[in-house]
Amino acid sequence: MSDRIAIIGGGITGLAALHELRVQGHDDVVLLEGSEQCGGKIRTSEFVNQLIDEGPDAFLARVPWALDLVEELGLTDQMISPSTGRAFIWSDGNLHPIPRPNVLGIPLEPEAASGLLSEQAIADLEADMNRAEPDPVRNDDTVGSLVRRRLGDEVFDKLVNPLLGAINAGDLDNLSLQATSPQIASAAASNPSLVHGLLSQRADRDPDAPLFHSFPDGMGRLVNELVARHADFIQTRSSAVDIASKRRNLKVEVSGGDSVSADAVILATPSFVSGPLVGEWAPASSAYAETEYVNVVKVTLSYDKDDVDPDLIRGGSGFLVPRSQSPIITACTWFSSKWSHLDDGEQVILRASLGSAGADAVFNARDADIMGTVKLDLSETMGISAEPRSVRITRWPRAFPQYSPGHMARVETIRNTLHGEKIFPAGAALDGIGVPSCIKSGREAARLALAST
Repeated sequence: MSDRIAIIGGGITGLAALHELRVQGHDDVVLLEGSEQCGGKIRTSEFVNQLIDEGPDAFLARVPWALDLVEELGLTDQMISPSTGRAFIWSDGNLHPIPRPNVLGIPLEPEAASGLLSEQAIADLEADMNRAEPDPVRNDDTVGSLVRRRLGDEVFDKLVNPLLGAINAGDLDNLSLQATSPQIASAAASNPSLVHGLLSQRADRDPDAPLFHSFPDGMGRLVNELVARHADFIQTRSSAVDIASKRRNLKVEVSGGDSVSADAVILATPSFVSGPLVGEWAPASSAYAETEYVNVVKVTLSYDKDDVDPDLIRGGSGFLVPRSQSPIITACTWFSSKWSHLDDGEQVILRASLGSAGADAVFNARDADIMGTVKLDLSETMGISAEPRSVRITRWPRAFPQYSPGHMARVETIRNTLHGEKIFPAGAALDGIGVPSCIKSGREAARLALAST
């Protein structure tokens, strides 16, 4: 008889862990999900007769972990890519194309940023490219401290912070470089010039390859396929409330239900859930408690085609807003331009993002006030004065973990404390917020759990 493994959390991390266990032939497993459905932040629902994502609308293509899973599930031929890679920055009252080529907003050709950046900022980029003296990456570097030191304030404020900051819904001056952007950290460590370090990383990549993938019926397609394949091993409406060591195994207490006895546990939940679950192991619980989260709001809108300037959105995927600018929205995705299958010729579908570190007032505002803000900002940035045909407001409480300095040491404490107890943490709380990173983390935790039993 095989040893039982329990997975707590049915987001993409937990589902990936379940899939890995099943691929390895392990059938004595149960996934416990507290809500009515799996998927976590991946949620696709109908809006104006289209399937539109309420959370992430794509996954990164340059890393293999999501692509490998898609191939295993037989979904490769269903993948789609954005119609365009062109996006904009709102700066000084205008939309400016994000310079290309770039990596996480950092221009790789200084002259390509001349319409957006000042002459001094261009000179700062050129000075970096000519730098010969090493500037070591420091243990306490944030993304902001490293990029400001290497490239200057303007490149950071106008490009890197709005782009990478939007991905994390945070202020990169306060987020760990190593944990938040290992790509920039690696490039900075490899070359006195950050730009040349990033160029070296791109040397073997196809410049025309898509950056992102999704599915015509949204990212929910990936979740639905995993759930359909492994439904017999999933228990929804089953909230774990405690993990306790019981002689040779672990006991998972489930709210309103029977406890689950397991030989190993995969913990695929946010920090604010995981910390109380492992209260028996104080160092891990305390380390989890130090992770802060940011609330965000996504407002999806549809407009009549004639109410939006077609020349503005043609060939573009949307725009980002630096923290120093007046709009409160942090980004706006032009869904019906980004994804060609959503363009029905009659309406324009947009999604505005609000909320970032230190901006909880937006999340807690009334729907009417949120809509007032969004309409005002879209009027300022896109010249839209008409009322939307349809609106959907999605609140995501505690959606984005913030990897503050010391995050990697806290993760090490969590794992060192729990692995010996056969509890294997995984997910966005620890290893990266993107869908591919969560998949990788879940599958690695599953392999460790198998090896421990």
